[in-house]
Amino acid sequence: MAREPSAAILDPLRRLITRQTGSSLPDAQLLENFVARRDEASFEVLVWRHGAMVLALCKRVLRDTHEAEDAFQATFLVFARKAGSIAQGEAVACWLYKVAYRIAIRLRTASANRPTATELADELPAPDMPDDAEWRDLRPLLDDEIAKLPEKYRAPFVLCYLEGRTNEEAAVQLGCPKGTVLSRLSRGREWLRDRLARRGVTLTAVVFAFTLTRNAASAALPSALVPVTTNAAIPFAAGKAATELVPANVATLVEGVLRAMTFTYLKTAAVALLSLVVLGSGITWAAFGTANSPAPGEPVALVAPESRAAATEGDRDRERPAPAAMTGKVVAVAKDGKSFTVETPPAARGEEPGKAVVKLGEKATATYNGVGTNGAKLTEGYIAQVWLQDGSKDVATSVSFNGPEPAGRGGDVSGVVASIAKDGKSVEISLVGVRGERGERGAEPKKVTIPFDLKTILSFSNVAKDGATLAAGQRITVWYADDGKTAAKVQLVGAMGEEGRRDAKRPDMLGKVTRVSDDGKSITVEVPPKERGGEATQMTVKIGDKATTAFHNVPTDGAKAAAGMQAQVWLADGEKETAAKVAFVGTVPERWVVVAGKVVAVAKDGSSITVEQPSTVRGEEPKRTEIKLNAKTKVAYFGVGAGEAKPAEGLMASVRLLDGSTDTAAQVTFGKVSERGR
Repeated sequence: MAREPSAAILDPLRRLITRQTGSSLPDAQLLENFVARRDEASFEVLVWRHGAMVLALCKRVLRDTHEAEDAFQATFLVFARKAGSIAQGEAVACWLYKVAYRIAIRLRTASANRPTATELADELPAPDMPDDAEWRDLRPLLDDEIAKLPEKYRAPFVLCYLEGRTNEEAAVQLGCPKGTVLSRLSRGREWLRDRLARRGVTLTAVVFAFTLTRNAASAALPSALVPVTTNAAIPFAAGKAATELVPANVATLVEGVLRAMTFTYLKTAAVALLSLVVLGSGITWAAFGTANSPAPGEPVALVAPESRAAATEGDRDRERPAPAAMTGKVVAVAKDGKSFTVETPPAARGEEPGKAVVKLGEKATATYNGVGTNGAKLTEGYIAQVWLQDGSKDVATSVSFNGPEPAGRGGDVSGVVASIAKDGKSVEISLVGVRGERGERGAEPKKVTIPFDLKTILSFSNVAKDGATLAAGQRITVWYADDGKTAAKVQLVGAMGEEGRRDAKRPDMLGKVTRVSDDGKSITVEVPPKERGGEATQMTVKIGDKATTAFHNVPTDGAKAAAGMQAQVWLADGEKETAAKVAFVGTVPERWVVVAGKVVAVAKDGSSITVEQPSTVRGEEPKRTEIKLNAKTKVAYFGVGAGEAKPAEGLMASVRLLDGSTDTAAQVTFGKVSERGR
């Protein structure tokens, strides 16, 4: 039956009113409205609220606007169907992040065999994402590491850094005090920086936080995408087939993800059923020997399969993986390759290191990180993390081996500037505090001299105005040029007192500097709109004599306010336009050409690979670049299985070309990413 014209007019009006009212409601209430009453407006508010984060995530992983939109639609269709399974207290943003990341990884894996969809005729613009050196280094690895954060740290991180929420807003959404949000953000940042440093990306705390915040603030959500997604999600939640609502490739993606969730549900239900059978047979829980088992005779709380299934996609995977049973250095390998000996650090000062023989079970999995070509095998000297089979003291179910090869983006030498040559063409570095370089107690720290040349690029962070010059006492990280002796890139960090601080107050203003007064005592900052579709605001900020200014990621003599810089502004107490503190972030030219993408071809003799870089413009073909490998190319593999440390199609590659070359690699980092991004 056709709807009356009045209903066709009034329904959108009701939705608009509800959206405006719902925009002030917390996620938990909007979720309850949708689950209980299939309230379309509440669902749409959630899409608007978290859509920019989801789309930006998909674009970071896929590097293709059209595929990112497909992943966006699939994420919210899955959300519509599975909204009722989100565990009570779980942040909606965190759940969406986790699902969107898995969907994007799944789509990236299958994209080579999937035909390009053409159903959406209008091109949707990509968000304006600054593509400076820090972001290029951070972007390929960021989401892989955020996905591994424990949920309690990941939730505030997603809300504050990827969605640009204030600490107060995050506290409301998470139902916890603001102080808890601040402490979890601090721990999450340090955990991520440590993990990223292990993978070769070293950023100061200020630049790391600023880069995340800036890119979150600049993310935009095309308005046309929301109604298209909502109009498909609502009937899909009611049971209509995805193939009737969205393009075939999106429907296939959604159905695949839901099948994976259903499979997990069945496994959980089977465990619950087995538990009931065991209880019915009179076997006590103590026989299982688990640390959390109740004593015989104590009441046992049984969880319904539905509740356990709901927790599966929420609780099980949102926590950090169980800690390894042991971590240590491989000091011996059995001839048959079925066991190895791990030397673990001493339990207390003065004690001897421990040793344990680890057996590899028939179904044990081994993953290798930081290994060279053909290095994915049991090798003395590797660091091993061992997970044991339940109830076993020496049989491994999973082992992660870490070799000596860096990820290729980390510095070659780090330390403190001890002295600078009079001609400025070299610097002496003290390796004091550097792991493995402490020397004997009381002995002078080891020092090395690093020469510069005309191509050496210097960047300075955490320095005061006019402080972007070499000075003794600065922390320094050096990347060698292709000759292995001369500095190609140098990162220097001053001591402004900002590094590592946990400032409880977020900046009052963040944006791009568009103008600096002639006397340098005021700046104009373009602040992004607070609401989608709004206009950016031009704010003039006075910088008094007592204001603190710090500069990050600036070139030599670049520590001065300039148009084009990004700025964080903290206003003086009670002031609306006078700054107490300003942090400026500049840009420094990149030294090398980096090619990153998927390996789609390998020469028979292994002398070259072809890397496919996804197009960032809809309708354009991906770019393919043939890269030559030679005997001097430094190669490292991450996330590969036994025997897989060799160039192969399907691996992801990050290639740094030789200086002045357009096709020959100086360094290549290969990585294997599973569907879950582990």
